Amino acid sequence: MGIVSCEEDDPIDKRLIGTWKCIGYGKKGSETIIPLEPKNVKDSYFITFKENGEITAKYSPLDSVTEKYSCYNGYLKIHPSSEYYTGGWITGDYEKFHFLFSRNLIHTYRFQNKKLFVYYTYERKEEYFVFKPKNQ
Repeated sequence: MGIVSCEEDDPIDKRLIGTWKCIGYGKKGSETIIPLEPKNVKDSYFITFKENGEITAKYSPLDSVTEKYSCYNGYLKIHPSSEYYTGGWITGDYEKFHFLFSRNLIHTYRFQNKKLFVYYTYERKEEYFVFKPKNQ
């Protein structure tokens, strides 16, 4: 279960390109995947990696954030724009999803069993999102 990375001279890992559906999240050291709430919200919790270095995180049917990304030697870096999350308390998974993708809290990723694991640090704890390809 190692970290995989982009080619050293290419800031884009071609395996990331496409749209991924988030199926849940987990905490470091645990293999338990916690489903996102609210469940079964159509067109929510997707990320799309583009070849031009853009990533779009769609966290609700009408809302999304687009940022630049790069990866190097096992690390995934989101390059946030000036449009940071401006809400108050993070009370739901959709707010957490938006917050993490609009700030530089994402740090690594790996593939396992056709799933994408994206690691982040939130409130001093390492956690991860688990994604599957949109069409699976």
